[in-house]
Amino acid sequence: MKTCKNTLLCAVLIIFSLPLGCGKTMDEDVVQPVKSMYNQKDATALKTAAANVRQVRSALMIYAANSANSEYPSDTDVYDYQSLGEILPSANLPQDIAGLMWDPTAGIKYSSDGVSFTFKVRALTKKSEIITATVAGVKW
Repeated sequence: MKTCKNTLLCAVLIIFSLPLGCGKTMDEDVVQPVKSMYNQKDATALKTAAANVRQVRSALMIYAANSANSEYPSDTDVYDYQSLGEILPSANLPQDIAGLMWDPTAGIKYSSDGVSFTFKVRALTKKSEIITATVAGVKW
């Protein structure tokens, strides 16, 4: 339930703060990330930001392994956004990235090989553009 509240709070903050703070409509917030992916400078900055996010993989694994709920981590155990956000090395972000946010559309897959985590990160550029990176390959 805690995760649901955090996710809802994030959604409310994103909906109300970004469009108003940037002076853009919701439609522009949806279209702009697609445009950003074709801007080489932003794409490079996002790649660097995603590399920084990969630094939290071991912390993510430890967090999941310490879950007291079950032998395998559940969505709630893994995606405690507040805890992971505190681990995120935001100080190492490239200059044109203003901040990173966890994307709540991340997924978890169970297979005979084990558990694979896929999570998405949103980067907010200083131009107020939102671009998204997927970080995958975290194996349990």
